[in-house]
Amino acid sequence: MSRLWLLSAGSAELRGVRSPPWHCQLVHTETTNHALVLDLVALESCPSDAVGCPRGTPFSLHLGRDATIDRSWDRTLAAWAESADIVVIVSGATDGGTPWLCLSSADRHLVLQL
Repeated sequence: MSRLWLLSAGSAELRGVRSPPWHCQLVHTETTNHALVLDLVALESCPSDAVGCPRGTPFSLHLGRDATIDRSWDRTLAAWAESADIVVIVSGATDGGTPWLCLSSADRHLVLQL
């Protein structure tokens, strides 16, 4: 991930191609020097055949950061993860082709530009 894009995005920012939503359970988070690690369990099979992750499969997302990004990025991600439980994952690309990943939980949205 190259940068935190925004915490709450309107549909104007995320127009374009997107994946179907994928529901997962957040079971653990860890902050390292270079990433926030989210350990999740798929509550349903991944809607993307390319991923091939069946229901009940544990997996991790490593939300890495560039060394030039200020430390507020870490606090923002950690605060989001602290209140997250069931996470809905959607990915896509803007009309301009910029890829993004949205992690939603309890009406809080973490949108990352990839």
